[in-house]
Amino acid sequence: SKSKNKKKKFDFIYVSTYRKFYNEEFFKVYKNVSGSEYIKNEIKLIKIISEFSMKYNKKISILMRFPENHENSINEKNFYSEHLASTKKIGFIFSKNYDLVGKNKTDSKRLLSSYENLYLANVVIGVDSTLLYEALAVGHKVAFFSVRGKKNCLKYRNFAWPYKISNIGFFWNSRLDKKDIYKVLNNLLNITNNNWKNYVKKYSYIMKIDPGNKKLKKLINSIT
Repeated sequence: SKSKNKKKKFDFIYVSTYRKFYNEEFFKVYKNVSGSEYIKNEIKLIKIISEFSMKYNKKISILMRFPENHENSINEKNFYSEHLASTKKIGFIFSKNYDLVGKNKTDSKRLLSSYENLYLANVVIGVDSTLLYEALAVGHKVAFFSVRGKKNCLKYRNFAWPYKISNIGFFWNSRLDKKDIYKVLNNLLNITNNNWKNYVKKYSYIMKIDPGNKKLKKLINSIT
């Protein structure tokens, strides 16, 4: 849905991209990139974002990648608790586990999907999750911080890849600099919804939406 009239509960929601190797220091994500190197800048980033929220009295919560009853959810929660313990109390948002829909309907009804949870925030923040691009496509205010690193194998993690775009923009930044990160967050907090809607139209090419999957259905019908 393009718009939902949900009451905003958070100034920021940070979209987790947690993987099991986040807790495995020597795991090889790529041939020349270890697990610890892959996540080191993200850890610094979430600390800066948390410090910003404390300084300006903003409410932030982390949208977890795994549902609360998933085998990896405890490790995911511990990962963020460990690295943010010195900054502030952390809020966690768990989404619906689609694997359990139909098996445990009572629990499922108490949880929203990842997409629905995004409507609880004024600004959605993250590094390189596909969910961020989907959020941008339907009109959310989204802050992209492409801070994985500069090695060639990590370039496809940069904002808007494979399009060539500036490293710094109104709602994105690839530099792990507190001043730059603060600027992006303030930009999105201060811009009105109407101005944002008009401003972000020029970036609609990054991820297009297709209500009702009309294009996909047309393609399928043309070959069947």
